[in-house]
Amino acid sequence: MTLSKNLDEKIKNFDFDYIESYLGKPVPSCLKELYESGEVFELENIIVDEEEDDDEGNDLLYICIANWEPLNEERYQRPWPGTEKYLNFAQDGSGNLFIAKPEENFEVVHFFDHETGELESLNINIPTFIDKVREWNED
Repeated sequence: MTLSKNLDEKIKNFDFDYIESYLGKPVPSCLKELYESGEVFELENIIVDEEEDDDEGNDLLYICIANWEPLNEERYQRPWPGTEKYLNFAQDGSGNLFIAKPEENFEVVHFFDHETGELESLNINIPTFIDKVREWNED
């Protein structure tokens, strides 16, 4: 569970139909399963820090997951500026987000720096991202 009961309730009240209608693409099934099963509350406050390569042979970035983002209408009524068009699904505890773009069919995870508004591709897809977080949760 997150440090905030209010945030926990918002995360529990996911609305994939709204998100899919708003962004115009289906939410990836692995992300839906993560929320529907409640596993989002088990995979919090995790740091993935490894020297391995990503799906394309590039060095994997350091990933810190403080919590997963609420996926519902309320969150998209007040999104962080610059993230209105993206699937914002996790954050690092410092205001930075992990997002995926609908125009890329949510195939690539990006890191959104909330201070600069810059996006940096992690060169991994959402299933790989989730697998890495699960893997480091077991350590």
